[in-house]
Amino acid sequence: MAGLFQRLQDQQRTRIEIIVDGDRIPALEGDTLLTAILLNRPHLRRNEVDDEPRSGFCLMGACQDCWISDSDGNRLRACSTYVRAGLEIVTGTAAAAIATATQPPVPDDVAETAPSPEATSGAPETERKTEGDPSEDMAEDDPAEEGHS
Repeated sequence: MAGLFQRLQDQQRTRIEIIVDGDRIPALEGDTLLTAILLNRPHLRRNEVDDEPRSGFCLMGACQDCWISDSDGNRLRACSTYVRAGLEIVTGTAAAAIATATQPPVPDDVAETAPSPEATSGAPETERKTEGDPSEDMAEDDPAEEGHS
């Protein structure tokens, strides 16, 4: 299978092997996963939604397009994770299935419970202004009303 990338130089580094979706592929120490995979395959992974091939986008860790997983389900950015001998990688929909399977389920009572007001505002409830009739607040603070009783 032809790769999307072609190595032109810097081939004197130590050769290693990684495993991608069960296939052993060669890499050089110091390669990123993205480099190693695209030297050996036409794309990095398949999109979880439409199964279209993806090959990374920004190549610097900002775009979220190169997420893949190791065999333990840990998510890795292919563009900024370096290869190491024997590393096992899972790409595309298989990676999404592993990531989902390794996430602990959220209990129903936690998922449906809204955070407390203290958790969202950071202030104890006694220090927060309570909501009342907005016209009352305006009457107290309206400078046009000063001196007119």
